[in-house]
Amino acid sequence: MKRLAIDYGKRRAGIAITDDQGTIIIPYKIISYKNLDSFLAQIKNEIVNVKPGEIVLGLPLNMDGTESKMSREVRGIAKRLEKDVNIKTVLYDERLTTFEAREFLKEHGVSEKRQKEIVDMYAAYCLLKSYIAEQMERRDV
Repeated sequence: MKRLAIDYGKRRAGIAITDDQGTIIIPYKIISYKNLDSFLAQIKNEIVNVKPGEIVLGLPLNMDGTESKMSREVRGIAKRLEKDVNIKTVLYDERLTTFEAREFLKEHGVSEKRQKEIVDMYAAYCLLKSYIAEQMERRDV
């Protein structure tokens, strides 16, 4: 099943997708927006283009696992997306995905300037990679 992952932020969101079998993860794109309505319009457009069977939305919890103001906002976004596009939307813990993305980009020689431009897309990639690994692990148990 094809999946689309979103690393949501106040002004930008990173998007990663999988192939149709759900095994190859691709850093896909960054979308910029001024407000929630603009984000929702753009992400719905991407959903129409990509046609995922599932959406994985990063849930920004505090480091101790508690809810944050942003995590409550993301929960609301998940509900709206699931209702509007009628696709299962999964919330998945995104703690440390941006850190992991920065480390990955640094290890691959990406300049700091370029990292700032693409880190959200790679955070979505890390989110999706972790989510898929966990799903595969559950199947093996």
